[in-house]
Amino acid sequence: MHPGTLLKAVREDRGYSLRKVARKSGYSPSYISDIESGRRLPRVFALECILAALAAPDKKREVFSLYREAKLAVIC
Repeated sequence: MHPGTLLKAVREDRGYSLRKVARKSGYSPSYISDIESGRRLPRVFALECILAALAAPDKKREVFSLYREAKLAVIC
């Protein structure tokens, strides 16, 4: 699983639109959409900002675990 998949699930569970998350995180809706669809692997800082915008500190460990797996898959 890609970390963006989990971010999208959290966003949808909270009823947030891409625009709302974008406005709260400082990133564009298209950038967030690219992350959610797995087209981009964001930087750690971007993940932190998006998690804060989603008010989802409880998901941080899970998102970063998926991030590490995705990062290793890109490197190998």
